[in-house]
Amino acid sequence: MNFKKLVILFLLPLIFQSCNVTKYLQEEDKLYTGSDISFTNEKYISQKKELKKNLEEDLYPKPNKKFLGLFYTKLWFHLKVKPKKEKGFKYWLKNKFGEAPVLIDDINVDVLENYIDKSMQDNGYFNTYTSSTINEKTHKASVAYQIENGKQTIIDSIIYPKTNTELDSIFANYKHLLTKEGKAYNLNKMELDRTTLAKEVRSLGYFDFDISDIFFVVDTSLGDNKVNLHYKIKQQNREEKLQKYHISGINVYPTFNGNKDAEVKKGFVGSFYYKEMAFRREYDFVGKKALYNNILIEKGDLFSLKNYEYTSERLNNLGVFSFVDIEYSKDDNDSLRVDVFLTPGQHQSFRADIEASTSNRSFLGSSVALSYSNRNLIKGAENFTIKASAGTEFQMVDKKAALNILDVNFEMSLALPRLLIRATPRKILSNKIPTTTINILENYQQWLAYYTLNSLNFNYKYDWQNQKKHNHAFQPLFVNIISLLNTTQKFDDLVNNNPALKTSFSNSVIIGRNYTYSVSTQRNTYDKHYLYFSGMIENAGNESFIIAKILNKNKTLPYKIFKTPFAQYTKLDADLRYYIKPNNFSMFIARFNPGIGIPYGNSDVLPYIKQFYMGGPNTLRAFQFRSVGPGRYTSETATTDLNPIEQSGDVRLMVNLEYRFDIYKFLKGAIFSDIGNVWLLKEDVNRPDSQFKFNSFYKQLAVGSGVGLRLDFNFFVLRGDVGIPIYKPFNSSGERWINQFPESGFRPWVQKNLVFNVAIGYPF
Repeated sequence: MNFKKLVILFLLPLIFQSCNVTKYLQEEDKLYTGSDISFTNEKYISQKKELKKNLEEDLYPKPNKKFLGLFYTKLWFHLKVKPKKEKGFKYWLKNKFGEAPVLIDDINVDVLENYIDKSMQDNGYFNTYTSSTINEKTHKASVAYQIENGKQTIIDSIIYPKTNTELDSIFANYKHLLTKEGKAYNLNKMELDRTTLAKEVRSLGYFDFDISDIFFVVDTSLGDNKVNLHYKIKQQNREEKLQKYHISGINVYPTFNGNKDAEVKKGFVGSFYYKEMAFRREYDFVGKKALYNNILIEKGDLFSLKNYEYTSERLNNLGVFSFVDIEYSKDDNDSLRVDVFLTPGQHQSFRADIEASTSNRSFLGSSVALSYSNRNLIKGAENFTIKASAGTEFQMVDKKAALNILDVNFEMSLALPRLLIRATPRKILSNKIPTTTINILENYQQWLAYYTLNSLNFNYKYDWQNQKKHNHAFQPLFVNIISLLNTTQKFDDLVNNNPALKTSFSNSVIIGRNYTYSVSTQRNTYDKHYLYFSGMIENAGNESFIIAKILNKNKTLPYKIFKTPFAQYTKLDADLRYYIKPNNFSMFIARFNPGIGIPYGNSDVLPYIKQFYMGGPNTLRAFQFRSVGPGRYTSETATTDLNPIEQSGDVRLMVNLEYRFDIYKFLKGAIFSDIGNVWLLKEDVNRPDSQFKFNSFYKQLAVGSGVGLRLDFNFFVLRGDVGIPIYKPFNSSGERWINQFPESGFRPWVQKNLVFNVAIGYPF
C-alpha cells in the first residue's frame, strides 16, 4: 500500500465523522449554521449581491468554520477529544486547534437587527426596518433577516465651507474625493473622505487640526430621496486649529532602550549634529547618513503628516529596528520639536525555503533555497544577502508531468538604502526606500532535451518610487556572460539546419543598460476602474561597438570581448492593463502587451534569452508552452516537445481579456480570451511565414478562449485553466478556425483541442 492510499484511509474517517458533529452536542443545543438576508423591495437595491455580502460578513458571531466549505473538522476535534489535563497534545488539539460550537443561543437577534438597520442607513437606505425568523431543525438553526427597504438616497449637492480661508480652498479644490454629487449616499466613503481631507490639511502645517474637526450636516429637506451634504469645520478653538507649525529641531535616539523620560533627561552631552539633526553619541549601530537619508522631516519645514508617515514606514522598512516611534512636542507658539526613538533589532538571519512557481517555460517549478542575510553589514542599513538554490521544472507532455529543466543558482547581492547618484535630491517623498543594488548571479541551467547553459550576471541598479505611485528602476550597467556548455543530438540537428537559430544560441557577452517605469492609477479599494502601465527600454553593445570599431578598424564583424562576440540590440517592452470593478465580487481586465527587440551592428539576431515566446499559462492559455509562432511557423513536434526552442521571435503582440468572479469564499472563477503571436524581423528560410509584416500580421494572431478556477488564499493562489484554441494560424488554410466537431466524435475532439494549464499566481 503506497503513501497516498494510507493518507486517504486516515483522512476519510475524519471527514465522514466531521460531517455529523451534532450527535456530540447536548440534546437542547442547536448549532448555528449561518444567516440569510432578503429585501422586500429588491428593485430598489443597487449592487444587491455586494450589499448583502457586506451585511452578512459583519454579523457576529460567525458560524463554525468548515474545511473546504464542507466539513466541521475543527468543531469535531473540539467535541470529540477529551484531554485529562490542561496541557499536552490533546489539550492543544481540543482548545487551540479545535473550535468550540457556536450555538443559536449565542445569537442576539435584537442587537443584530439594529445593526442591520444602521448599516442600511450608512449605505443610503433610510427608514428601513429589519425583522428576523429563527429556522430550527433537530440540532441546527439558522436566522433569516428580512429588510423592509425603500429607495436609496442620492446626494444632490455638496456644499463646502465659505469662510475665505486656506482650508476652504483645500476642501473645494481636492479632486479625489469618493463622495460625489449625483451618487448614492455612503457613510463609509464619507468617512474616508474625512480622513483624506484631514491628512491634506495636516500636511500643510496644521498640527492641531484633526479628523474630528471635520463633520457633515445632511440636509434631508429636499425629499424625493435626495439630500444636500454640507462639509463643516468645528468652530471651537478655531484660531488654535488654524495655527501653522514649523519644525524647530530633530533629535534622533538610534539606540533607544525603552525609557523615553530617562533618555531625554540625559540631554545631549557628547552628542553631535549632522546636517541640523541632533544624534546621540551611541549612533554607531546604524550610521548617521543612513538615518538622515530616511528621515524625511527637516528643520524649518512646515509640519507634514505625509512626511511623518513616509519617515515611519521608511525607518521600519530598513529592517534593523524592532521599535520605531516619532513624537512631536511644542516648543513655542508655532514650532515643534521632533524626537525619533529607535530600538535596534536582530539584523542577521539564516533561512531555508521550499518554493513553488510557474514560468513561461514550465507549468510547475520547485526549488530548495538556503540564504543568509545581514541587513546592517557595515552599519549603514545595507542589506547583504547570499543565496544558493537548486530546483527542477516540469511540463505536461501527453497529459503526464515530465521533468524539463534542472536549475542551480548562486546569488550574492548588496542593497544600499540610498541612490549613489550625486545629483539626486535627498527628499524622494515615498514610503519606499530608494536603493542601489549590486548583484552577482551564477546560473547553471540544464534543459534535458536540448542543452546545458551557464550564465554569469552582474547587475548595478537604482530603484525608487515617487508618492506611492510612480516606480522607477534604472540599471546603468548589466553584464551577462552566456556559455553553452553541452548540447544533445536533438539540439544539434535543429540548429545545424538553421543558421539564425544557431547564432542566437552561440556564446556571447551582453553589456548594456535598461530602464523600467511603472505606474498605477488605483487610489483605494473603492476605485471602480483604473490603469496599470509598465514600460521597459533596454539597449546593449553600443559603447562596446564604438570602442571595438576604433581599436579594430579593419576587422570584420562580429567584434569580440575576451574572444567572445558581444550582443548589440535595443529592446522595448510594455504592459498596459485596464481594470474594471463593477462590484467587490467581480473584475474585468483588458491587457495589451507588445514588445520588440532589434538586433543591429555586431548582432544579426537577438540572443536567445532575450527573445519572446508565446503559449502557456501566462500568455496564450489555449496553447501549449512556446508552441505559437513565429508567424505561421510551427515545429513538427510542437505538441509533444518540451519547449520547442525554434518557436521564438523578435516581435511580440498579445492581448488578454479576462473576467474574474467569486464562486465561494476562496474559490474564484474566470472566463478568458487570449490573442497573440511572435514574429521575426528578418525572414528565416528555415521558418517560412515567420517575418512580421504590417499587411498580414493580424491574420497570424492566434486566438484562444477558456475558463479557469482559482484557489485564492490571499497569500497563495493556485490556478487551473482550460483553454480551447479558436484560431490556429499555423494550420493549413481552411483548418485554422476550430468551428466544428470532427466526425470521430466529441471525446477525440476534446482530447485533441483542450489545453490544461496549472499555475501559481494570477497571470496578470
